[in-house]
Amino acid sequence: MTVRAATEQDIPQIIGLLKKSLGESLLPKSEAFWRWKHLDNPFGASPVIAAEDEGRLIGLRAFMRWQWQRDGQQYSALRAVDTATHPDYQGRGIFKKLTLQLLKDCKNDGDHFIFNTPNEKSKPGYLKMGWSEVGKIPVRLKPERPVRLILNKFFPKNPATGERLDLQDFKIERFFKNTSGLSWLDDTPLIPGKIYTRKTSAFLKWRYADCPVRTYSAAGGDNFLIIFYLKNHHIGKELRIVEAFGKNAKPIGQAFKMIKKQLKPDFISIAPPADARVKSVLDKLWFLPPRNIGPVLTFKSLNVAEKDFLDIERWAYSLGDFELF
Repeated sequence: MTVRAATEQDIPQIIGLLKKSLGESLLPKSEAFWRWKHLDNPFGASPVIAAEDEGRLIGLRAFMRWQWQRDGQQYSALRAVDTATHPDYQGRGIFKKLTLQLLKDCKNDGDHFIFNTPNEKSKPGYLKMGWSEVGKIPVRLKPERPVRLILNKFFPKNPATGERLDLQDFKIERFFKNTSGLSWLDDTPLIPGKIYTRKTSAFLKWRYADCPVRTYSAAGGDNFLIIFYLKNHHIGKELRIVEAFGKNAKPIGQAFKMIKKQLKPDFISIAPPADARVKSVLDKLWFLPPRNIGPVLTFKSLNVAEKDFLDIERWAYSLGDFELF
C-alpha cells in the first residue's frame, strides 16, 4: 500500500470509492459536489491524500479549507470532512493512518487548526487522535405552531408528506447575479474578541447560490440579507435561517415576519447572532434563549494555543458554517 497526494484526475475513482464505502447516505456523492467543496472553495483547494494498492484507490482522507479570524488575526483552518476505506480493506487502520499523515502535512504547511462536527459514532475515534470537544453548538428556536409540534411528536408523520411551498419569491440567484449590490457586506464591522468567518459577497455566492446539493432561498433589500431553507422533520416543518445580516434592525424584523407569514413553518432555528441588531430582532420576536442542542464542535490544534479555542462562547458562527459538509 502506498500513500500519495490525490489529484484532480483521481476524482472519478474518489467518487466511486465514496459510494462503495459510504453509500449515498444523507448527501449525494458526485463530481459536482466534490469540485464545489474541494476545488472551487474560495479559501483554496483542499489537501487530499489517498491510499493505493496495485493501482486501485482503497482509502481517502480530505480536509476542507476554511478561514476564521479574531481581533485581526486570520487563521488558516481545515475541516475534517470526507474519508473512505474500500470495503475489502476495512479494519486495517487505513482511516487512522491517512488522518495522522494529513495532520502532519498540514501542520508542516503552517495551517493553524482542524475543526469538525463528528457524529456520535465517529467522535471517539477523533478524540483518540487528539481532538478536543469544544461543546455542543447553541441554537435559538422559535415555535410557531406549538400545538402542531406536540401532536406531531406523539403522532409522527412521514416528513416527505409535508406540504410543498412555492419559493419563487425567494430565489437566491437574483442577489448574486451582480454582487455589487452586496458590497456593503464587505464593510461589515469586526466582531471583537470572537472567532468568526468573515462573510463576503464572494463567499456567500459560493456557499449558498452555487451549492449543487441544496437549494437555499433568500430575502433582502438595501443593506440587509437573510438566507434560509425549509426542512421537514417528523415533528414538523423547520425554517432554518443559515445567515442573517443587516445594517438596521427594522428591515430585518420586517423580512423575518414576511418570510414566516408566507412559509408558515412549525418552528424556526437560527444561531445566536453576534450582531446586536439581529439579536434585538430575535428578542422582539420572542425567540427562545440559546440552547445547546446543535452538533458537538471538536477541535485539533496544529499551530495555535488550544486553550484559546475550547470555549464555545468564544465562537461567533452561523448555522451555515457547520452544516452540510
